[in-house]
Amino acid sequence: MELEAIAAVVVGGAAISGGRGTMVGSFIGVALLGTIGAAMVFLARQAQWDKAIEGAIILTAVASDGFAGRRRKGVA
Repeated sequence: MELEAIAAVVVGGAAISGGRGTMVGSFIGVALLGTIGAAMVFLARQAQWDKAIEGAIILTAVASDGFAGRRRKGVA
């Protein structure tokens, strides 16, 4: 449960390192992950696909946060 909450906040735009992020972004992350979970149930997919898609979204969010951090610091 805690990992899902952290994942939703990160997907919503909060930095892993802290210091950035908004409540609106956090709500968007919660809505996105909640919608994906509901859609997977509606489509009658297996539970491991639900977790795999959530994991892919989280990895994408973390990677984009890392690339954005590099740009802010001026590292190519």
